[in-house]
Amino acid sequence: MSIDKSKFPEISKILVKNLGLSPGTAYQWWHAVEKSTHADTVAVRGLYQLYSTWKSSYTRLCQVYVTQLSARRLVESLEALWAEGLLSRRTATEVEECIFRLTDQDGVWLLAQDVNHAA
Repeated sequence: MSIDKSKFPEISKILVKNLGLSPGTAYQWWHAVEKSTHADTVAVRGLYQLYSTWKSSYTRLCQVYVTQLSARRLVESLEALWAEGLLSRRTATEVEECIFRLTDQDGVWLLAQDVNHAA
């Protein structure tokens, strides 16, 4: 499946890359985020859009990702997408499992320490 990655906000590309999602899963997730009317998902989409308009370095976008796009926030958004019927349970679970692999037992991104030291 060929996907036009230019349609994804840069911070979304960073998140998808770090999560190790397949292009198909990334497309399904972003397509659902674009259509959602649920407050949790609209807020996440707003962050994507806000930081897509700013000239930010890769390091700065990573800092935003680990500080403002918490694992809990993303999981709540995924559950909202499933509840709205915009994302299948299988896809939501696949993304959630990737998120959980990249967080510690407190739900903090594992790469947060690396990003914070780079700042």
